[in-house]
Amino acid sequence: MTRNADVDAFLDEKAHPLRTEIDHLRDTLLGADARLQESIKWGGPTFSLVGTRSNLGTITLRGKKAITLYLPEGASLPDPHGLLKGDAAHVRTARFASIAEIDAATNALRQLVTAFVARHAA
Repeated sequence: MTRNADVDAFLDEKAHPLRTEIDHLRDTLLGADARLQESIKWGGPTFSLVGTRSNLGTITLRGKKAITLYLPEGASLPDPHGLLKGDAAHVRTARFASIAEIDAATNALRQLVTAFVARHAA
């Protein structure tokens, strides 16, 4: 798991009230598979598969009481834990207001990352 220093600098500048939770979610996602990398795209930390243009998702920074993980392919990823919400054709989201909520979702997040990587890895 390697955080991107540019993402750290971006988040430092934003001074979001849920920075601790954002960093915890970043670490959880990056720790799920070493082939994930992060960058700033679409206004927040975005996670993609190294060597591809495939994006797992973006942490949106709009809310001040919760953070949202936006998954553009979420509807097609297995979600046996029922973590993802939404009814759009492709997009699903997961919202977190605390470290405890992220920790409770760790296994579900790892399964989503594993499924995403399996689909997009060469």
